[in-house]
Amino acid sequence: MRALSAVWSRGVSVPSGLKRLQGRKRREDAGQFRRIAPVPATVIQAEPRHGASEFRTSLGPGGSVVRKRPLGHHAMSVRPVLKRLHSPDAHELHTFTPVDRACFGVLVQAMFGPDGGEGEESFDVLVCTPTWLAREVERMGLVDGRHHLIVHEFNLERIRSFLVAYASTCAGETWQEVAAKLSRLGKWEFEDYAP
Repeated sequence: MRALSAVWSRGVSVPSGLKRLQGRKRREDAGQFRRIAPVPATVIQAEPRHGASEFRTSLGPGGSVVRKRPLGHHAMSVRPVLKRLHSPDAHELHTFTPVDRACFGVLVQAMFGPDGGEGEESFDVLVCTPTWLAREVERMGLVDGRHHLIVHEFNLERIRSFLVAYASTCAGETWQEVAAKLSRLGKWEFEDYAP
């Protein structure tokens, strides 16, 4: 049976067969190598980023991955929840209808906060149609696509459902980590804040 090991570099597992580092683990601090025992091809072992315990991933029937968490492992503790939606472009967002339904761009501020906690922070998304975006490109020459949500119609419930689903993938250890993930979609009000 062929042996396979995993190498961690800044917490990312890379099968040794891909990097030709079979049977070795790189020591980042000194740039030296030390031998580690090869692992059977059905199990991949790796050392977690912050030490303490072992993370094992087994290959099940047909090569499917089965994760086994180490003792003492805690699930991500901070989960974001969409508290409300607001727009400075629309007085009542829930009744808003664009003047031109095929060509519009409206700023929507998604207010997220920690699930079960108090407070909320704004993540700004420009909801626009492809026609509006094409018009802006024609007018400006180019448009940065970051923090845009492109839709064919303004449907607040679909937008809300999308934001809730997106937020469900953004759990983290701290609110700062969660906010960094949410800011990939909308501009976080504290994105460039420096105390």
